[in-house]
Amino acid sequence: METFESRYCAAHRCTAAQFRRRVFWRCLHRRALPLAPFLLVLNRSYFAPDLEFVIRVGECQDMGKVWEETRRYFTNPQHKRWLRRKADVRISAHKVINLAVEYLPMGISPEGVSGLY
Repeated sequence: METFESRYCAAHRCTAAQFRRRVFWRCLHRRALPLAPFLLVLNRSYFAPDLEFVIRVGECQDMGKVWEETRRYFTNPQHKRWLRRKADVRISAHKVINLAVEYLPMGISPEGVSGLY
């Protein structure tokens, strides 16, 4: 079965690296856009949870798995930091989910995944 990444790459004629970069920048919170270039230079590991989330969601074959990865993303200890939690200097899981819906079958609903938010 095809993954979100493979379907996206086929539709947009891009590589896996381009997929990760495009999804990251497309799904970044609007408030994070001005700070992201500086953070990527000063502290590249700041966005590590976001990039890992994009990679893991890219490997999903249905939306049920995307919901599981979203729950995992929000339980990452780095989300307790003020800059991520309150100022939204991170990617938007909602934008990632909305993008994945365009390329993947539904699977289980979010109600079936405990502790999402």
